[in-house]
Amino acid sequence: MQANLRTNTAVEVSSVRLRQTVAVPMILRFRNEDPQTKKPLRRWQLWVSPEMCLLFGDGCLTRINWEQRLRLPVGIATKLHGYWSTHRRPFAVRVETLQKFCGSEMRPKHFKAQLIEALKHLKDEGFLLAWSIEHDRVQVMRPEEQASFDP
Repeated sequence: MQANLRTNTAVEVSSVRLRQTVAVPMILRFRNEDPQTKKPLRRWQLWVSPEMCLLFGDGCLTRINWEQRLRLPVGIATKLHGYWSTHRRPFAVRVETLQKFCGSEMRPKHFKAQLIEALKHLKDEGFLLAWSIEHDRVQVMRPEEQASFDP
């Protein structure tokens, strides 16, 4: 497999925590094959800069349970999984807002039916403890251990 990670691998970030704007390489280097056998690695190895570790360490990042995400049907469920993974304690969101967030162009009543199915999948996978839709607002509750940003 050929890959070109040499281009577009820097990011410029203004950080309140660091009190500056920095441009840092996201990936210092990578390995996609075993140096001994020359066979492709199942999982690539990446080396990131210390500055990137600062930006995304100590509770400053969103952790997504990829195994859980891969079990979800692609579409509304995966988009909501990514969205609510960024919320320690999710707040109520209008169905219309979620429809726009998901980029759905279906009629509102059809989207709501698909949204309900997605919420059921998220609960069945253990990503949500509970959910409700009242007055066209979606409220979800996440398990504490998943909602925690602590390692």
